Amino acid sequence: MTSINIIGTGNVAWHIATALQNANGFSLQAVAGRSENSLKDFKLLAKDTGLLNTLSPAALTIIAVADDAINKVIKNIPYTTGLFVHTSGSAPMSVLSQFENHGVFYPLQSFSKEVSVDFKEIPICIESHDKKNVAILEGLGFALSEKVKEISSKEREQLHLAAVFVNNFTNHCFTIAQDLCDEKALSFDLLRPLLETTAIKALANRPDTIQTGPAKRNDTETLKSHIKQLSNPKQQEVYKTLSAAITSYYGKKL
Repeated sequence: MTSINIIGTGNVAWHIATALQNANGFSLQAVAGRSENSLKDFKLLAKDTGLLNTLSPAALTIIAVADDAINKVIKNIPYTTGLFVHTSGSAPMSVLSQFENHGVFYPLQSFSKEVSVDFKEIPICIESHDKKNVAILEGLGFALSEKVKEISSKEREQLHLAAVFVNNFTNHCFTIAQDLCDEKALSFDLLRPLLETTAIKALANRPDTIQTGPAKRNDTETLKSHIKQLSNPKQQEVYKTLSAAITSYYGKKL
């Protein structure tokens, strides 16, 4: 049984800890957080919970904290034995180079504690400088998911950038759409079939082959009308930027 410590109490830590409950061959030894209050939700998931300086060594330590907190956290881990990995999509593996055995265990998904996920469907990107460590991470990866891929830090950095466009930017567009519906007391559910069809089409085809809309057609009258409808300058800016990008991509100019 491979013992695991998780450092962090955020969304990624929560979902990994939850998924580990059904991972054969792996045992969640402890979860460490910045305060006892942040650890309340983890009491039933790990054998032990506590502050970082109370952690006992484990075979594998998963550092699931924000990118800008990794350097601070690793300076305060009270042991150096075992394999240490972070879960960041953009931080290089080298940030953990102070540990002899280190790597990356990156689940490519957007996590919220309130929304359950099927971990078996989540791609897990792994990396390490040592083949034995890769084997350990592959073992954990396949214990949690059916999709495990070894990629380099540079490849993961590019993948994370692509993920921001797929998830963060599109969700902001959904938020703008929600606000526009709210302004006229329209139900956002009216857009649900379109939203779902858009995702299905993008998954079934190359996205660049299924683009539609006034920017693709260079329909300047509709574009001007839409911009005029938008009373919020920030929404206008998003609309203009995205429309210009689409028109330019397909070889036209606004």
